[in-house]
Amino acid sequence: MQKALFLFPCDLDRLTGLAVSTRERLEQRGRFPRRIYISPRRIAWRRADIEAWAADPEGWGKQHAAGGGA
Repeated sequence: MQKALFLFPCDLDRLTGLAVSTRERLEQRGRFPRRIYISPRRIAWRRADIEAWAADPEGWGKQHAAGGGA
């Protein structure tokens, strides 16, 4: 079975263990992948971005804060 391209908030709760407020704060600081709107009231994150972040959260934040990522 093929993995979904997008992850939704409930998926992130399970995968990251981070509270919503913590994810939002990290996202605002460029230390967590940015959400995308797939409809006016539905948000998601790209699975590849979350997997890259999960593999190295500190490194991901440093790379993206320096303009080295998407």
